[in-house]
Amino acid sequence: MTHGFRFACSTAIAFKVLCVPALAAERDTVFQPFLDENSAKCVPMADVAKVGKVIDLSPEQFQFARGLYVAIPPVSKKFPPGDHAVIAGASDGTALVAIVDDDKTCARYLAPDFVLQMLNDIKAAKFTHAGDPT
Repeated sequence: MTHGFRFACSTAIAFKVLCVPALAAERDTVFQPFLDENSAKCVPMADVAKVGKVIDLSPEQFQFARGLYVAIPPVSKKFPPGDHAVIAGASDGTALVAIVDDDKTCARYLAPDFVLQMLNDIKAAKFTHAGDPT
């Protein structure tokens, strides 16, 4: 899979995330203090770990996660700082994807269930082919 194709897929997903009003990003969550417009730009991962169980993403999942971050408004013209990504899962059923640089995250977003499923599919190297039912 080419990087251009991955970016195009991430962009398409971002538009789906933004156009479906009932997604997790639309509801209050324990992660809200990290997502509000008044939140600190960068926060320690230790603070995130206090409200959600943190799981490291694979390098392939990281590339997908940061590509998706770039495509979500406000659209960025550069990748966020960080060399890996994690998912923090909370007891309220929400999940936060965080791009991590050293011990802090300066880029994060809520991940709806379909994005979590895609991340799982990437980890499992699960692919679909033309003509496969969706």
